[in-house]
Amino acid sequence: MIELLVSVGLGSIVLLTVLTIHQRMFKSQVTAINNMGITELRYEVSGLISKADHCSNVLRGVSSNEGAAITLPGNIAAGKIFGKIQIATVRLTKIQDLGGTQRRAQLEIQGRLIGANQKENSKIVETFSLYYSVTDTNSIVSCRDSGPVCSDMGGTWIVDHCDFCESLGGTLKSDGSCAKTPST
Repeated sequence: MIELLVSVGLGSIVLLTVLTIHQRMFKSQVTAINNMGITELRYEVSGLISKADHCSNVLRGVSSNEGAAITLPGNIAAGKIFGKIQIATVRLTKIQDLGGTQRRAQLEIQGRLIGANQKENSKIVETFSLYYSVTDTNSIVSCRDSGPVCSDMGGTWIVDHCDFCESLGGTLKSDGSCAKTPST
């Protein structure tokens, strides 16, 4: 009888261990699928805006106002479903005037993962840098390449060139020169 109880106890422990491992594998698989959907969204949007000619075709005529609602091709718009992501908003944020008709902004996409339970972080926010020109009525005319190599190297893209002044501890002056900040 004792042998039977010991074997049932050991069997229960093994079964619980197997079930726990199975549950963790399932959660990992769901997380991987959700991450794949977010990666697909990043890839899709990057493809639409990373090249100046594609971006210009997609965003031409869009208002360059803070929070302006944007509809991108491929169900990337408020209320649409992209894969397993319910898109809530697509808008421009952090708009900076770079002088003349040149602007820099963040294209922000907010949404939530469909089917995610309340314990999981279902809210997603993705941002993409945009450089563009506007008309006198503040609508986007054309996009420009954002110089990802510049930011990857620690520089700042300024209208049409890469500047490393701030990353070297200086302040960029209006004439384009770099004023070194005195060390204290």
